[in-house]
Amino acid sequence: MHKIGYLGPRGTFSEEAALRHLGERKGETAGCSSIEEIFSGVAEGRFDEGIVPVENSTEGSVGAVLDLLAGPFNLAVRGEVLLPVCQSLMVRPGTRLDQVEKVFSHSQALAQCSRFLRRELPGALPVECSSTAAAAAKVAGSSRPWAALGPARAAAVYGLQVVVPAANDYPDNATRFWVLGREQVPCAAAHGYKTSIIFGLQDRPGALYAVLREFALRGINLTRIESRPAKKNLGDYVFFIDFLGSQGQPGVQEVLGGVASLTVGLKILGSYPAWNCAGTDALASGGREASLTLAGLRRELDAVDARIAELLAQRTRLIDRVASLKQNEGNIRDPLREEQILSRVRQLSLTAGGDTELAEEVWRVILRHSVRRQASRLASGAAGNRQQALPQAP
Repeated sequence: MHKIGYLGPRGTFSEEAALRHLGERKGETAGCSSIEEIFSGVAEGRFDEGIVPVENSTEGSVGAVLDLLAGPFNLAVRGEVLLPVCQSLMVRPGTRLDQVEKVFSHSQALAQCSRFLRRELPGALPVECSSTAAAAAKVAGSSRPWAALGPARAAAVYGLQVVVPAANDYPDNATRFWVLGREQVPCAAAHGYKTSIIFGLQDRPGALYAVLREFALRGINLTRIESRPAKKNLGDYVFFIDFLGSQGQPGVQEVLGGVASLTVGLKILGSYPAWNCAGTDALASGGREASLTLAGLRRELDAVDARIAELLAQRTRLIDRVASLKQNEGNIRDPLREEQILSRVRQLSLTAGGDTELAEEVWRVILRHSVRRQASRLASGAAGNRQQALPQAP
């Protein structure tokens, strides 16, 4: 029987998400005491799938989940569940709101209700628990005037009374859950899919821009981008990106190939059906399918040309700075340096699958322009120096 692990115990939003994912299929759910237990349960085969919270509309991403995916566990994302989250304040029957000394809940729930707690329960101490249901169980098992924040169904499970049905600060609060498995779902070419990836970057200017440009050139929409410390050196980060499209689509295959050449340790977590498919068919008009038309291809070419123009202008500015440093040197040209540049360009072009003869021809034109520009700048500088050296009229 299909078994799904979730962050328990009974009564959590995670359990509700697991039940929604299971739907009408036969299966069972198993509560876990931590997110890492869910990961290890799936990896070791105790669970067929696990469901974990990945981001909340109020508090953002769940860092522990992202870190485990980027770290020791080689699991795939097989689906997602979007769950509206309403945090209810619950107490033991007979406890008044003005008596509450402590409020127990998961750290995310406490953060989602922080303004409510400051306003309505300024004297109550917030206390973190492993889950919202664990908080409800703790309050139910104590005779103290405590309260818990969590789903209203937890009150029914643990015999508590809901005193504030909706305590979250933002009414449209929602949490997105990922369904994890040992293998990715089969890649479909159909629309209504998302793909999630992780990667690192080389330490150079424009590295992230180059990756994002791969998506922009093909009209593929990103739905989330997030960075997390790589747990190595200070300043090293890994990036998580979700985007619309499936690995079964040609445009997605192209963008993943481009991203792989620009990043370090690209990990494709999987392509999976989006929970709410509204708007995802925009890939058909904005992605690779649209670019197969003449107008779409011309748009891609225009974008490439614009980038080339930007890079040429940037190179020209650097050449001007080089010229300013050669004021006292006799030679402008450096044949050895030029040959090193051409050799590197040929190798880069070959690696990228380009035309090496075209690349060399273009770079020879660029090098000749660079020499002429340096000569012109140096001549102008020399003329200015001579003018300054002339005796001034009394």
